[in-house]
Amino acid sequence: MKNENYITIQGWMINKLGLSGNELLCYALIYGFSQDGESCFCGSRKYISELIGAKSLNTVDKYLDILIGKQLIEKRSCVNNGVISNYYKANLGNQFFLGCTPPSKNEYPLSKNEHNNINIDNVKEKEIDKSISKKKGGNAFNIREDLSYVTEEYADIWNEWLDYKDEIKKQYKTQRGAKSQYKSLVKYANNNPILANAIVKNSIEHSWDGIFALTDKQVDLFLSPKSPYYIDKNDEQQTNKQSSEQVIINGQIYR
Repeated sequence: MKNENYITIQGWMINKLGLSGNELLCYALIYGFSQDGESCFCGSRKYISELIGAKSLNTVDKYLDILIGKQLIEKRSCVNNGVISNYYKANLGNQFFLGCTPPSKNEYPLSKNEHNNINIDNVKEKEIDKSISKKKGGNAFNIREDLSYVTEEYADIWNEWLDYKDEIKKQYKTQRGAKSQYKSLVKYANNNPILANAIVKNSIEHSWDGIFALTDKQVDLFLSPKSPYYIDKNDEQQTNKQSSEQVIINGQIYR
């Protein structure tokens, strides 16, 4: 785990879920990656073992299985080129809060006053969504109606991702969901358009319907000349005659 990385442990994870020790650390890690309801944790078990100080991967499997058994997290496995990859996400819709009424997908198990504040905020967000959203053919949310939250350097990358979501017919249903996923993309890319481009391309090539954080090895690969999205410097310099501040990523220009 890098020095600059961190996880957030919220009080309800202890008070409502009754978690402690390594179960708490594992859950907080996975929740941090998947709290937007769209993303997953796709890091290695070694990463988790370093976080909790486990001596073996079997110990990591033990705590993950416990959280799955409690229906606090979900597991999805994919096979790529004969290699099994596991993805985990917090089960936001079916959590059992030790006798408490499970919150809805976009709510958090907070105090009564905090719940009231969140409910008011949710109503405001829905009103905003209605004012900026537009239906296509009466039954589809127009996600491109407002892309003001996207910065210029990520515009082409994000539009490519939205085009792909159109193709697989799994487009975002609300502005809130799109904004949340965009923020996750920038976060996973460490605010680096090169890594953001790699994340999007990687998900598209694997036919995934979500974006996932990169492992340290993947980051090193996508930033190296061995990256499948690498642009030769000579070609880049020739293309960049128009502006010395342009960055070329897989044939696309970002200022």
